[in-house]
Amino acid sequence: MAEKLLLFGGTFDPVHKGHTNILQAAYQQGGFDRAIVLPNAISPLKTGSPEASNAQRFEMLELAFSGLEWCSISDMEFNMPQPSYTVNTLEKLKSESPSAQLFWLCGADVIKEFHMWYRADKIIELASLAVVKRDSARRPDFAEIEAKLGKKLPHIIIDSPLYDISSTEIRRRLSSGNVISGLVPEAVEQYIKENNVYSANSAG
Repeated sequence: MAEKLLLFGGTFDPVHKGHTNILQAAYQQGGFDRAIVLPNAISPLKTGSPEASNAQRFEMLELAFSGLEWCSISDMEFNMPQPSYTVNTLEKLKSESPSAQLFWLCGADVIKEFHMWYRADKIIELASLAVVKRDSARRPDFAEIEAKLGKKLPHIIIDSPLYDISSTEIRRRLSSGNVISGLVPEAVEQYIKENNVYSANSAG
């Protein structure tokens, strides 16, 4: 039976409890064999570079997901041509695990613009989408999305509570000297403090 592999890409600057909770919900609901978290160096959808270095974000992810034997962190996208495109990552993963069933984890909010993703038609040849729907949100209109795409969109739905947390807000709190307790895993909070990751004089 083909391995079901859940892929979670993002900037994770920093990783927070919304990320960890959503990945665990997806893993449990989707019946996956394992998950890979893939931090990108520069997201095509965001302006500028991350505020933390590649190494710092990688280390924070390792701390956040430690203890989950089914989850690993990959630096694959750090070593690929930039900016990072989902399709390039999927092609590389498919070449390494040709028999695996790949699922790309994404939010229902971004799926509305899926037809605008770089080489969207190729993405759905390589993988299905694991679409996270917030508890109170309407189900995405897949018929409309598929009409724009011109193809069927292979997907599964992941139900998840709404986590009102963003990496941007966490960085803003840190720059203002406010606490972030409860927003990020404790080990990540400690790492940020000990390494001055988002302070004005930080190298990362």
